[in-house]
Amino acid sequence: MAKIVTNSFKVYNAKQFINSLSTVNDRKLYLFIARSEPWPNEFDPPLPNDKPIDFFNWDDIIALKRITSSDVKHVVPRVDWTPGTVFQEYDDALDTLYNTQFYVKNSQNNVYKCISNNYGTISTQEPTGKSLNYFTTSDNYKWKYMYSIDDSDELRFLTREYMPVNRNQDVVNSARNGTLENFKLLNLGSNYSNVANLTVSVIGNGSNAALTPFVSSSNTIVGFTIGNPGINYTFANVRIQGGNGSGANARAIISPQGGHGKDALTELGAYRVMINTRLDFAEGSGDFPVTNDYRSIGIIEAPLDYSTGEEAVLQTYDGTYKMNVTSISGTFQVDEYLIGSNGRANAQIITTGSGSRFDIKYLQYSRLSNSHISFKVGETVVGTVSSATANIMSLTPLEVVRNTGKILYLENRRRISRASDQSENIHIVIEF
Repeated sequence: MAKIVTNSFKVYNAKQFINSLSTVNDRKLYLFIARSEPWPNEFDPPLPNDKPIDFFNWDDIIALKRITSSDVKHVVPRVDWTPGTVFQEYDDALDTLYNTQFYVKNSQNNVYKCISNNYGTISTQEPTGKSLNYFTTSDNYKWKYMYSIDDSDELRFLTREYMPVNRNQDVVNSARNGTLENFKLLNLGSNYSNVANLTVSVIGNGSNAALTPFVSSSNTIVGFTIGNPGINYTFANVRIQGGNGSGANARAIISPQGGHGKDALTELGAYRVMINTRLDFAEGSGDFPVTNDYRSIGIIEAPLDYSTGEEAVLQTYDGTYKMNVTSISGTFQVDEYLIGSNGRANAQIITTGSGSRFDIKYLQYSRLSNSHISFKVGETVVGTVSSATANIMSLTPLEVVRNTGKILYLENRRRISRASDQSENIHIVIEF
């Protein structure tokens, strides 16, 4: 069965994803950081597997931060206006349009759609301004202003690869449905020597479109002046008659439904969503440790809060176990392994402290031989590298119930080290 998933449907799915995070729908997604243990090859992280077992195992999760609707944005591939480039003009018959450079961002972070590229010539004049009217630059490129990227969006969602898409209400309000802003010449024809007798008309289901042909010195039709782009066309044929010539043929390019600028998301193909989460220092009162590193990031839906048994709602959660220790001998090291003296429970240290009594944060990985054994209050623990020892005074469980929620996204990266004066902007782009 022949079928297609349209770009409009992809954009719709992206909209639904963002809407699900609103306060009304209140979908609970969390970004997590994970994996303090080194990769076998630190310069070549392994690809995550799409196996069920890898998407319910919480082994490596260190901390979680809630994703809100303000953390997400529709994005498209970034296209900067660059002189000497031939930009693709908007074409309603081009099924690969969204894979081309048919829009640009200028140096003032204004975004424009290319309506005409002057028959495929290079662009030499940067489009500027925020006119609601179509305009032509000195290089005979025709442009439509779509929206601007404000300072906040530039900081959070403008990267080297992607740029955010916004809605400009003035542009929306000024859009006109079914206009003919460009015509594509398919054949120049020949022998059009009687210009006074040459007529060009538009036959379609809209109204008022009018254009005048340009005839070259060799009596061919090389372009048109659009006197009126008309309105409400969904189909339009160009009829060229008279002038003593023959063979010229052209196609009308019809604006998208609602008109250029009516729906920037669909018009620019914004079926990607960028998630931007900022990790500030040891936020969450230390939920995000600053004395260790991580190598994986991911998104999890609806984990359970350990203290309530209900869906997690707090801004941040600690994903590690904690033991409070005393009678310390030696100095424990971050990332070394702990072994309990009684049941031989083992774990990896995520953070440690100093003094006569402090907390050790740790994770018990299923890949460790005795990870299924719990530490006990009163037993002695030993660091396998430092040989430091301490007695356990108390144990604190995870703040979230282990292996609850659904892991929706997982990405392995090279080691990211954290520090007490460091923040990270994590960008994740999801394509629908």
